Amino acid sequence: MKNIKLFLSILTFIALIIGVLLLSTTAPFGISFAVETTKTVQSVTVEPIDFQNSYKRESLYIGQIEAQQSAQSGFEISGMVDDIFFEEGESVKKGDILATLDIERLNARRNEAEATLLRAEADLVLAEATYQRVKGARAANAVSAQENDEAFEARESSAAAVSLAKAQLTTVLTDIEKATLISPFDGAVVRRYVDEGTVVSMGMPVLEIQQNSTYHVRVGVTPEIASSLNIGEQKTILIDDVEYQAKVSTVLPFRSQNRTVDVLLTLVSTPDFILPGDLARMPLVREVEQQGLWVPLKALKESQRGLWAVYSIDEIKPSSTAKRNVVEVIHTTDNAAFVTGALRNDIYIVTKGANKLVPGQIVNPVRGVEI
Repeated sequence: MKNIKLFLSILTFIALIIGVLLLSTTAPFGISFAVETTKTVQSVTVEPIDFQNSYKRESLYIGQIEAQQSAQSGFEISGMVDDIFFEEGESVKKGDILATLDIERLNARRNEAEATLLRAEADLVLAEATYQRVKGARAANAVSAQENDEAFEARESSAAAVSLAKAQLTTVLTDIEKATLISPFDGAVVRRYVDEGTVVSMGMPVLEIQQNSTYHVRVGVTPEIASSLNIGEQKTILIDDVEYQAKVSTVLPFRSQNRTVDVLLTLVSTPDFILPGDLARMPLVREVEQQGLWVPLKALKESQRGLWAVYSIDEIKPSSTAKRNVVEVIHTTDNAAFVTGALRNDIYIVTKGANKLVPGQIVNPVRGVEI
């Protein structure tokens, strides 16, 4: 009996709670309150469309500072390096002696060639005197024609021997001269390849010399850009973000290994702090034929399959309907994009607030400036 009374008490308590809840949502005399909500209409900035038939595209081409003259100097003959007179980083003048080879063996060859020449010249003197005597005797019919011819040929042979000895001596003297390495121009030693006592072969680099007074910039560009450049045309070059002026000096008539065309530009003024091998950049602006329009980057909203979209309205009036338009981004800058798509020229593009829009949303447009 007690359990039944407890159960009835619990039911009564639950009924009272439900009644209180119902009364809290009901006004006196049984009249219900209507909950009214106000929907906020988003304000957006719009700008009229301005279609264009082309756009300017700025490209940045990377290049490298190079010395106008650079040479890996080496001897024209083989031999052992006897002395090197300059170290890396030291300046040289045109005509300075850079290094020498050991010429002990060449001196021996020179002595031998000089002795051979002296003997040949003595033989020639004897042969000439003999021929003159035989020639006189032949005039008096004292000797035969055969003897006269033999004396003549002996003289000619001795003369040829003298010429050969002179040529051999000249060759040795030339080799001795080439045992001295001379600087081909004013510059600086940028690399030393060998040390004293090294046996080098003909043409093997000993020192690398670079001209340090005038530099040029080598930039690889597309064939289309190369064909538009003119010799002597002045361009802006960026070195460590500082602008310098340079003139186009050469457009090479062939492609490099990476399929670009090398352009050489001579710096009008050479900064003191640059060195060969430093990077340089050349900004170029070209006109690209393409119909489209410029929109701010903030007007773009990512769409499907890698495409983008912009929102538009048909006219500027309160409670306008935003429409989504799929566009293709052709080119971008730091703050704008050139796009193309199925857009009418009498609509307005949403340039501010597009990131919060959905298709069909009601907006209050505010006129901005023309794109």
